[in-house]
Amino acid sequence: MSADRALGRILTIAEAAARLKLNHETVRRLCRDGRVPAAKFGKSWRLRESDIDALFITHRPGDRWAKKPALAPPSADEVAAFELYAQDWLDRGGGAETP
Repeated sequence: MSADRALGRILTIAEAAARLKLNHETVRRLCRDGRVPAAKFGKSWRLRESDIDALFITHRPGDRWAKKPALAPPSADEVAAFELYAQDWLDRGGGAETP
């Protein structure tokens, strides 16, 4: 199973900010505060597109970005797929992100 299939599309902070029409620092803060599920590799954050889309299902106009309850741990297949994605990203010189 490929990493893309198991995880869906992976977004950078800049891509997620553009999709949400928010400032990239706002998205970075949401990730750092645990309000949006994200993974950090060094100084770079990665988010699943499906998690960003899910914000619109759970978020109501006027709501503050409240911390969400802890998610269930990922399955072994999800962990393996993410490890493949992360290794591929690192092999391609990942980590040199500019906003």
